[in-house]
Amino acid sequence: MNPLNPLPSRWPYRWKTMSLKHKLLLFAVLGGLLPIAVCSFIFYTLWTESVNIEIEDHYRNKLTHMQNRADAAFGELKTVTRSLAASDAASGLARPQTGETGRLPFASLLELAQALKRDLNAEYDISFIDTAKADVLTTTGKPYAYFQNMLGPGTLKADSPLLIPPHTYAGQDELLLLSPLPSADAAIALHVSSRELQNMSRRLAFEERQKLWLTAPDGKLLLSTDASITGNAQPAVPAPYEVWRHAPATLTQIVPFAGETYYVSAVTSDATGFTTVVMTPAAQFAAKTEYIPIVSSLFAIVMILIWLIVSYEGTMRLYGPVERLLDKYEIGGTYNPRHADEFQALGMFMAQVVRANGEMEDQLAKYMPDLKLSTFQHLLWGELTEAELQGKVEQLKLPLKGEYFYICVAVIDKYKQFTGSYNKNDQLIVHNTLRVMAIETFEDKMSCVTFTPRHGQVVILTGTDHPVETGNQLVRDLTDRYRAKVRSQFPFTLSVSISRPRRGYSSMSLSYHEASTMLNYKLLLGNDVTVSDHQLESLIRKSNRGMFQIQKQIVHAVIQGNLDDASRHLAELIETIPQQVYKSETALGIFSYLLGEIEYMIHEMELDVNEFFQNDLYDTLYSKSTLADVQVWLVDIVFPTIKEHLENQSVSRQKRIVQQVITYIHDLYDSDLTLQQVAEQLSVSASQLSRIFKEETDRNFSDYLIEYRMKKAVDLLQNTDMSIKDIAEKMRYTNVQNFTRIFKQITGMPPGEYRRQSRYLS
Repeated sequence: MNPLNPLPSRWPYRWKTMSLKHKLLLFAVLGGLLPIAVCSFIFYTLWTESVNIEIEDHYRNKLTHMQNRADAAFGELKTVTRSLAASDAASGLARPQTGETGRLPFASLLELAQALKRDLNAEYDISFIDTAKADVLTTTGKPYAYFQNMLGPGTLKADSPLLIPPHTYAGQDELLLLSPLPSADAAIALHVSSRELQNMSRRLAFEERQKLWLTAPDGKLLLSTDASITGNAQPAVPAPYEVWRHAPATLTQIVPFAGETYYVSAVTSDATGFTTVVMTPAAQFAAKTEYIPIVSSLFAIVMILIWLIVSYEGTMRLYGPVERLLDKYEIGGTYNPRHADEFQALGMFMAQVVRANGEMEDQLAKYMPDLKLSTFQHLLWGELTEAELQGKVEQLKLPLKGEYFYICVAVIDKYKQFTGSYNKNDQLIVHNTLRVMAIETFEDKMSCVTFTPRHGQVVILTGTDHPVETGNQLVRDLTDRYRAKVRSQFPFTLSVSISRPRRGYSSMSLSYHEASTMLNYKLLLGNDVTVSDHQLESLIRKSNRGMFQIQKQIVHAVIQGNLDDASRHLAELIETIPQQVYKSETALGIFSYLLGEIEYMIHEMELDVNEFFQNDLYDTLYSKSTLADVQVWLVDIVFPTIKEHLENQSVSRQKRIVQQVITYIHDLYDSDLTLQQVAEQLSVSASQLSRIFKEETDRNFSDYLIEYRMKKAVDLLQNTDMSIKDIAEKMRYTNVQNFTRIFKQITGMPPGEYRRQSRYLS
């Protein structure tokens, strides 16, 4: 390194270690200085040129004005000379006269000259020169010999006064204008003294320090602010004659004169041939433009200051987000702005973020099936609100769109034979294939997603914008097509149940329960069937309502573990069946429905009834040949097994109490049910029951009762012709207004509007 000049060797290091903020500021400052310098120079140049043009225009106009005034002045002198030469007084002087008689015409001539002088702003004397007599009459006292050399042959021309500048002849220190008389050898002469000429030049000038010269065509001075050189030839004057002759009417000629520099401008009159020359000191122009560099410098300084402020603020604004990111995320632990590039640090951080994001996406892809499974469970179990379900569907980009939604539950017929024919891995492959086949069948006509909640079952969630009647037929046709595909590719068949169409994601839990319940009746129709509300209408729905009430009592007793009541109600049901049912298939369907209700209640307790038994309950049910066999099987095997498993599943007493309360509500929602009544039935205090119910369900007893009544009201509005008043009374409301208010709070619309929007023909 050169010790005398360390900057070149240290500068690269300084630049390399400079922070991004300082680099941005340096670039901004340097990037603005050059344009400012160029703008300032252009500003100075244009302003100077503008001022010079203005000054030149000013002096050119003044010069022309002086020339016009000079032309006017000499024109007036020539006019006076001609007027005097053409006057009667001059003619009288030219005639022969003697003595005092000859003086009289001259006096008249003087009077005329005096009269003409009043209109002329100049002083002059008059001479009458008689060349024939070699005599002169004059007010100057000049002898005839003074004029003799001036009046040579051919010198005077008619109507063309002769102008003789001062010092043209020896002893001539004045300007002479001679005009011949028209009819005599005589002439009139005007004498303008050098002092008067100097006064005239001063009157013509418009700047104190300017020098004004009026030159004749031969180069001699006629007028000058300097009386000492008036009448001299140009070579005798220090200013070059060629400059005088060819100077333009602009301030472009610069000449030295008398130890000073002058701008010279000149203009020649077309009328007289005289050239008006003006010499203006250069210092005078400098005084007019001396403020331009000062203003230009101030302009540049102000612009630089403004640019420095803009550069600093702009750098801070540009660097601010970077600095906030560095501070917020503490990028690069050992990061030091003096020894690192912030963009490099940000780049490394973003690369880490991208890698982490990629890893998260990979992890998300792995867990996506579980997320979708969880979402399907929320849809089917009704554990989330409509808005929450909508958000999850959109977040997972599930292709589930439409105004109406159907739930189709497909089960493998003869599931026991299926499990015996396939190992566990093959069963998983078959279930996945069934889901794919369902999507291929439905997706062209409806939005569709599939879900396998348990082995042997595939749930198909479909959505459509078709009207209800068209949608119902479309779903049945697609379901039949799906069963046919399965039948053609597998050695087993499927039976599929179809729920009624409903609006909103939150209604899918009700639809799933409905479709699952319908599967309990498929054995009445046989295997490989499509089960819908329409098929069941002629079967179970026409049975006596009393049997359904007995079924609810049996379910309630089994869940509570009261096997005696369950056996008693079962015996009552078996006595009633022969009186109401005349086909064995219908009777088996009633028991199948009973098992379905028990299974649903156990499922509500987050348990799976299929884990309680080794054999399929429905296959075992349909293997029985008499009602007595069914009764013995239910009383001796099914009911005790369920009770045992419920007691062995570590279900707390508190949870069982809550399940019993829920069962009471489901069974007695249409009565004047109160917390006190339920507490008395369960042998607990009302306050204790309220606390337990709140802890387990996160809802009050009354809120849960209201919500369940509204669900039942929704079902009645959709599927019956009951009036709103009758529905309100059934839900134990004293007036329609209270019912309507509560219904609107729960569903978002009044009952009548809800019925108009959701009612359809089944």
